[in-house]
Amino acid sequence: MNEPLVSIICNTYNHGPYIRQTLDGIVMQKTDFPFEALVHDDASTDNTADIIREYEEKYPELIKPIYQTENQYSRHIKINVNFQYPRVKGRYIALCEGDDFWTDPNKLQKQVEALEAHPEVDMCAHASTFLYPSGRELVITKFSEPTIVPTEDIILHGGLFVSTCSILFRKTLRDQKWRFYEFWSYDQSLKLLGSLRGGILCLPDNMATYRFMSGPDSWTSRILKDSEKEIAHTKKRIQLLEYLDEDTNGKYKETIDTAKRELTYKILWYEGDYRAMRQKKYADLFRKLNPKKKALVYAGVAFPGLTKFLHKGLINKYLKGRMHR
Repeated sequence: MNEPLVSIICNTYNHGPYIRQTLDGIVMQKTDFPFEALVHDDASTDNTADIIREYEEKYPELIKPIYQTENQYSRHIKINVNFQYPRVKGRYIALCEGDDFWTDPNKLQKQVEALEAHPEVDMCAHASTFLYPSGRELVITKFSEPTIVPTEDIILHGGLFVSTCSILFRKTLRDQKWRFYEFWSYDQSLKLLGSLRGGILCLPDNMATYRFMSGPDSWTSRILKDSEKEIAHTKKRIQLLEYLDEDTNGKYKETIDTAKRELTYKILWYEGDYRAMRQKKYADLFRKLNPKKKALVYAGVAFPGLTKFLHKGLINKYLKGRMHR
């Protein structure tokens, strides 16, 4: 087999209900170039590893797994940096977690052709579908034609319209050293990194499905249903932006300051600091709240003792509702 042009990184942990669909989306890809799938199972306690072995046996030239016997994530070891990136052979890297899946057999071909045609950018993404636990689907797309999204949009919107399973990027990004990225190597920092040279090229084609809160072990379930973890996560995002500001010598300072302000307001909401939320300096952000949140803030200002008592239950109800949209 010739050297692969694309290396697919697929990280899994207890994805037994989903991993077949993930691997099927990979093996169905139709390309005029070779590619490889670097699968990393982080000591799953369900049948994930057994299913991966089935595909490894059937597609030995394509599926290249690592089976951990001890969970590396719990030891705070970076999976991609320590296990995946070192074995990448392709010129491009594609991402697909073990609970997400690709829906277009021409996905890799389209994205490689797009990046080959745009040497001025390092990353390509595309429209995707968010699949909620309730079964509701939401198509995440922003463009009707190929569009280059600038770094400012990624800073402001957190890359929400760029799902991780839609990303393809140049391997050269792997070797770049930025303080903000080394501080926190997660999806958002990767999108920021991928945008810095010339933006992210976004295709309108819907070619993947991202499972939102797919199970108790998923990142979204662990973070987004726990207000304390959400606060900690948001504070870390603010720190990430501060490092980005330093790394880029203030190039995006105005945009970063705007994003930090919105993130700070989000923390006030989760902490139940309703009086602070009604400060004049946040008037524009208060106007953007939905009616239920506004009513809660008004009540919190008028009856601080009662609302503080009810706050945790109300926030948890909100988080639970977000899970089951």
